[in-house]
Amino acid sequence: MCIEFTEEQKILRDTLRKLGKDKLERLTVESDRADKFDYESLRLLKEIGIFGLPAPVKYGGSEANATTLTIVLEELGYFSPSMACTLIGHLALVRPLFLGGNEFLAERYFTKMAKEELGAFCLTEPEAGSDAASLKTKASLEGDEWVINGTKCFITSGGVADFYGVWAVTGPGKGADGISLFYVDKDAKGLSVGKIEEKMGMRGSQTAEMIFEDVKVTKEYMCGGVGKGLKLAFEGLDLVRCGLGGVSCGLAQAALDQAIQYMKTRHQFGKPIAQFQALQFMVANMAMNIEAARALTYQTASLYDSGYHGIDLITKASMAKCFASDLCMRVTTDVVQIFGGYGYMKDYPVERMMRDAKLLSIVEGTSQIHHHIIARNLFS
Repeated sequence: MCIEFTEEQKILRDTLRKLGKDKLERLTVESDRADKFDYESLRLLKEIGIFGLPAPVKYGGSEANATTLTIVLEELGYFSPSMACTLIGHLALVRPLFLGGNEFLAERYFTKMAKEELGAFCLTEPEAGSDAASLKTKASLEGDEWVINGTKCFITSGGVADFYGVWAVTGPGKGADGISLFYVDKDAKGLSVGKIEEKMGMRGSQTAEMIFEDVKVTKEYMCGGVGKGLKLAFEGLDLVRCGLGGVSCGLAQAALDQAIQYMKTRHQFGKPIAQFQALQFMVANMAMNIEAARALTYQTASLYDSGYHGIDLITKASMAKCFASDLCMRVTTDVVQIFGGYGYMKDYPVERMMRDAKLLSIVEGTSQIHHHIIARNLFS
């Protein structure tokens, strides 16, 4: 299938590309070396309305579709993978709000998004990663308020976000059917930031432990009703997984471009290493696979935009995320190999790209989980 971008999508892509070359690329290096959240890149992206893109027009947003968001994430994957991950955590709260948000929630949090406030997906716990139904965080109804207690870990934008989507057990012993979703503001009494993680890569994003101690929210802050939380979480992941395919393609393309440029200028045995067939074949294979990953990713985005949200979309989203993220890890590793000893040094960006790439095959479902999802759906 041939996917043509609209003029608006091309303008947005070109705007991000210019910002990336002018500022984001440098800021990515600086934040990685400092191991600090990249507030300046966040500010620049907010200035051009990136975090308001998914919010509906009626609340002041752009109501961007999956294809548009994937374009954005591919560009950020190329220039600023940490900001791409920050945006991914924000996007994970969009579809649950569309599907389960009451009028109060929709107006409050879509308006926050439209005003460029940042959201964070608050699901993972020390004993509940891939097995999301094993949550220990609990919410108890006391009068007209839900009281949330528990600890979340590995939360992207934890301590930085303006609001959180929080999953908690409201029906003990009911497994997946006993988990509900709440939206919680950053200044809620009893909400605090625990350990801020030191990561291998994506060091310009912040990953933190979030602690809930008697955090109280009124009933209207529950999204989708009692026991509907995990279903809403999974509904939101198709868009996120498609987007992660875009991030992976962008980062892999950035690494490949570095390799091509380097191979033209690096000389060994009296000629540019670009003339050695072994390395040419490595580059050719990388380029072919990036194009395949990109095609699968945008095909999945197109399917999402068609309004279809059945099993074929779930399968395609897992395929796009798994194929593209595994490819990104292979490409960045091979590019470091092409650079040789220089690739291992921080003087060149490819070692950082390899470190950043590793997260993509772990976050929002490991590659092994996605193989399971794909196989299960094929045999269903």
